[in-house]
Amino acid sequence: MVSLIYLAGYSQNVGIGTTNPLEKLSVGSTSQFRIDANGNIIRINNIPYSFPSIQGTANQILLNDGSGNLVWANAPAPAVSKPVVRIFTVTNNGGASWLIDQPSDYASGNWQNPELVLYRGLTYQFSVNAIGHPFRISTVVGGAGYPVGVTNNDATQGVVTFTVPMDAPNTLAYYCTIHTLAMQGVLTIR
Repeated sequence: MVSLIYLAGYSQNVGIGTTNPLEKLSVGSTSQFRIDANGNIIRINNIPYSFPSIQGTANQILLNDGSGNLVWANAPAPAVSKPVVRIFTVTNNGGASWLIDQPSDYASGNWQNPELVLYRGLTYQFSVNAIGHPFRISTVVGGAGYPVGVTNNDATQGVVTFTVPMDAPNTLAYYCTIHTLAMQGVLTIR
């Protein structure tokens, strides 16, 4: 039977799974995990580490510099994924207009290039199925894509996601980058 714990009398090192402990506590056949005489973890999975000598403060994490030196750093803000509050279905009426959702979704029954009301801080998706008609959100018709909160602008098939910034202008536009005169609408921001 093989002994799992070994005490090296001459060095007073303890080994678990090794008969040649390299530090005060060594674990594994080649001392892959080690704790030195000061009680510091100095090796994990046979990779050397140097821990800070003081405790970090609340909301701090240990950051590795790539050489095994660990330092306390402020934890990054968590990525906040906002729930999508509305998905608009976007198709085209040839090159004449955008069709958004269904006529029954509008009191007027007009679903061609409708004005849409969006609210600051909320996330919307536009499910675009309009091959040959890039759907763009912009500050003005014919302008560059709106630079904040929009992913996948200019999609012809796929999903354009828009998280309306808190400081967005009161009016934005959506339009087809090819048929700008006919396929355009207003986004009223509240």
